[in-house]
Amino acid sequence: MKKARITKITEKKEFAGLHVFELTLHSENEVDDGVIGNIYKQTATPGVEVNQEIEYTINDKGTIKIQTEYEKRKLAENTTSSTAFGYVKSNTMTKEDWTAKDKLKSDSIARQTALKAAVAFTQSYIASGTKLAPKDITNIAGEFMRFITDEIIPEKSTAEIIKDYKVDVKKAKSIIEKNEEKLPF
Repeated sequence: MKKARITKITEKKEFAGLHVFELTLHSENEVDDGVIGNIYKQTATPGVEVNQEIEYTINDKGTIKIQTEYEKRKLAENTTSSTAFGYVKSNTMTKEDWTAKDKLKSDSIARQTALKAAVAFTQSYIASGTKLAPKDITNIAGEFMRFITDEIIPEKSTAEIIKDYKVDVKKAKSIIEKNEEKLPF
């Protein structure tokens, strides 16, 4: 955004049903001093005054876009508000910022998936009479999470794990099927 003071406002011919006003701008920056450009309004008044300080952009066709107070407030809100994933929204987010945001989001999804898998996994143990505390389930979810995020590679196959725990899979499956509609989740 450039800053300047309006030194002259001239009404031009209408274009496509819009009122055209030519603005001459004065800036402390010599390169931007004396810039002339057009603004387009639906009303017969330009909405700005001579000697008014403005922040603006100008395109290659000479159209001036003035940043309004509303736009300034929205920009300030967008660059300072935090979100559910703990990052700051900004119109100037870098590639690294987006990468970090995406990692936080994918980790959150992985945690949810791991917890769901841990609950499903432990149903067979609970159904066969094994007592498990919530801490046990979250520890199992942590193992699943590490597996999902490629932090660990399983040392044993599923068949070896089931054999180690001596779970009667058929019995556990039948108990789960009978009690499935009674589960609170």
